[in-house]
Amino acid sequence: MWSRSYHANPKAFLSNDHISKSRLRGRRFTFPAHSATMELRKSLLLSVFLAVLYATTAGSVPSSKFSTHGVRSLGNGVDVESYHPPSTFEAFGSGIDHPLSRRQRFDIKDAAKAFVCSRLSVRPAAVSFRSAYTGDKIHYTYLKQTHNGVPFANAVANVAFNQKNQVVAFGSSFVKPTSIALSTPSISLQQAIATAEQALNGRYTGAVATLEYFVKPDNSVVLTHVFQVKNEYENTWAEAFIDAHTDELVSVVDFVSKASYLVLPAQKQVLTEGFEILTDPQDFQASPLGWHATQNASFTTTTGNNAIAFKTSQSGVTSESSSPLNFIYVHDPTAAPTVQGNLDAARTNAFYVVNTMHDFLYRQDLTTPNRDGSLENDIIAHEMTHGLTNRMTGGGTSRCLQTIESFDLIGGLFRITNPLRYSNLQSYTAANIYDIGSVWANMLHNVYAALVGAHGWSATARTNPSGTEGNIVFLHLFMDALALQPCNPTFLTARSAWIQADVNRYGGENRCLLWNAFASRGLGMDAANHVDDSTVPADC
Repeated sequence: MWSRSYHANPKAFLSNDHISKSRLRGRRFTFPAHSATMELRKSLLLSVFLAVLYATTAGSVPSSKFSTHGVRSLGNGVDVESYHPPSTFEAFGSGIDHPLSRRQRFDIKDAAKAFVCSRLSVRPAAVSFRSAYTGDKIHYTYLKQTHNGVPFANAVANVAFNQKNQVVAFGSSFVKPTSIALSTPSISLQQAIATAEQALNGRYTGAVATLEYFVKPDNSVVLTHVFQVKNEYENTWAEAFIDAHTDELVSVVDFVSKASYLVLPAQKQVLTEGFEILTDPQDFQASPLGWHATQNASFTTTTGNNAIAFKTSQSGVTSESSSPLNFIYVHDPTAAPTVQGNLDAARTNAFYVVNTMHDFLYRQDLTTPNRDGSLENDIIAHEMTHGLTNRMTGGGTSRCLQTIESFDLIGGLFRITNPLRYSNLQSYTAANIYDIGSVWANMLHNVYAALVGAHGWSATARTNPSGTEGNIVFLHLFMDALALQPCNPTFLTARSAWIQADVNRYGGENRCLLWNAFASRGLGMDAANHVDDSTVPADC
């Protein structure tokens, strides 16, 4: 069976072995066939497209819980709800003193811990220092709530100090427990590992296990064994939290990367209808190990068990444009179908369509014989796959972009124009995770455009970060805000982090510009609970 794509006519060959994965789920970003702003978009995407790891989400979680809840679908019918207490965030402009300000010698650990204790009215024994680092102008510290010497996994705090050693930002998800489990486990680590291996269909990796408290939605706190479980054949790798008293699986953090394709979605017919980026469009039931593997190998090209999309010969396949498994090739309608970029775009689209049809037909009982699946793609190292945003938010932990509202809050590809606003989040559920992210991406696009409009654009931003042009300012604020914002930020706390980042680096020069940009998308001063507001400070 063969399939033709538009123009370049690469052939997509359907093989007989059966493997693949995931259920239909797409991230939609519209790319006009041609736009006068193409060069601006290219420079923007080159500057701010960040690799972000997202856990697969399932189920319907109301928008009111976007900032606290998430659901992980790990395959094999395993869906685990994760919970992260709501974060608070305060920004202090030019800075305020901390309780130890009068000491001659500044100790960042002592100062951060003292500030948390003072601000939250907790005892020193309830706070443990985790990490710190110093940026260009700001000292960043990260702490955890603690009980009987055992740290909390999902109750954390971050404190930022300026060069005068004053506090400029504070975020916290500390809780007041309704109950708390004994700090001595009654279930052994070995038993917990056995439970997780069975539940997650994997094997313990051997990485150091820890004992941590975990806050549940009712603010009860359970003691958990925490460790990593991996299955290379099914392409799963998760951090498991097993109740150290009841032996139940409490939560997981998913470490596995996903695949994305710039294609014409199945409901469209011709390229003039607009290309979109779809992330993990495969169907879990029909393709349990993904589109890029056969029984004995995995691929980073338009090759897999269900289809091989190629031009002329099977060696003429398209390779991923970036790791992991991103096939983002922009079609140029003004160029010949045979130019490399158009060939890659056509092969990617043919590969997507044939795989989508395979998964659809599988659901109609047109199944293939059972086969042993193998790795879709090598599991990327923990720190690398979580990407920059997961490392920056919360200070090097992989657990601080786990709620629905924060999954796709940072990074991504921006649409050129659309009407998305803060209030659009009201109509979204967990299944709309990338639509949620696109709302934030549009807000940042407005910020970027405003900064470039006010300060100009630098062609050397990628190699010269010392300039004052708008795209350089944007990148600095982007990075600084990541380090300032609290664990599992909301749109509101992320916005506040951007405005405080400007105070820290530029003395608030862009304060009104930022407020106006965010307010233009409904994220004004009085925005709350996904209700739009266009209010800005009186002096703006």
